[in-house]
Parts: sequence; C-alpha cells; structure tokens
Amino acid sequence: MTNRQLAGLAPQAGDEIYESLAARALTEIGHANDVPDDFRGHMMRFTPPDAFQPRPLYEVFDPKLWHANYADGAFFKDKVVMVGPSAQVWHDVVDTPISPNTPGPTLHFQAMTAALGHEFLRPTPRKIEMVLVCAAGLVAWLLVAFVRKPLVCLGGLVAITAGYLFTARLLYDSTGLLLLTVPVLTALV
Repeated sequence: MTNRQLAGLAPQAGDEIYESLAARALTEIGHANDVPDDFRGHMMRFTPPDAFQPRPLYEVFDPKLWHANYADGAFFKDKVVMVGPSAQVWHDVVDTPISPNTPGPTLHFQAMTAALGHEFLRPTPRKIEMVLVCAAGLVAWLLVAFVRKPLVCLGGLVAITAGYLFTARLLYDSTGLLLLTVPVLTALV
C-alpha cells in the first residue's frame, strides 16, 4: 500500500510501498509467494480464538521458568514470535468475527495463517448473484403455479432451501466461495 493509495489515488511508479507486519514476517521466513500481490482487501478464514496464546515476557527471563516451560528455547524452534504489549489499555484490539476484542498480534497471526494456507474467501460474483436471485424467484413461481397442493409446495420449498444451504456450506468449505444466501432464499420463499 502506498501513501497515494491510502488517499484513494492511483499509485505512481517510484512510490514507496508499505507492507503489513504479516506480509513482512512471511517474507522474512521465506513465504513471500504466499502473500497476495495486489492491494485489495482479502476476506480470510479465522482459526479458533485460542489458537495463538500470549506468553508472559517475564517467563523468558526467569531461568527456572525458561527451562520448565520452554525447554531452554526448544519450544520456540521454527516458530514466529511477536514480542510486545497487547491489552485494551493500549487500544490494540480489533473487532473481528471471532471476537470483538481480538488482540492486534493475534490478528497478524490470523492473517499469516490465512496466507500460508491460501484460505482467503471470495464473494459471489455480481452476475452470478443476479442469476441466482432470478432463478430462485422463477423456481418459486413455477412451484406455486404448477403444483396445486399447498403442503407439497411447502415441502418442495423446504427441500430446495435445505439443498441450497447444503451447497452453500459445501462451496464455502471446499473453495472458499461465499455463496449468496439471504437474497436467494428470500426470492425463493
């Protein structure tokens, strides 16, 4: 991201590019290719809230705790470590889908994990959204117009809704596609 892009302007050749902490860390550990090379925001999958546990800094400097808890440093082998304060008093918390008080370092680790696993989410393209809404409306109309039994219509709508939700979940889990659901199901019902 350049200063011009932050101001909403097009970047120019020679502008200094500022990378996020997560992007810099991935570059340092040899995973620069996993960092998206565009300047768009990317939705990402989050790990469980307790996936990255903070450790008290004093434990590193106490020889007994260093040996007992960290096996004289072996605990940290091949791991990325962030050192610094993180608390609400420092205003280093972010409202995310996993918690309204996600610590800043945890958010950086979440971004790194998403990049390493290529776990970025994609929204449904606009044209596909329109087709899905129109198709749902058409299916609902055809069902009501040609099936004259209300309970059969209701059962059909419930079955179609369940199938669509199952497909949406399957696509989310396998490809990271966020299939449009509420407008489509609203048009269906």
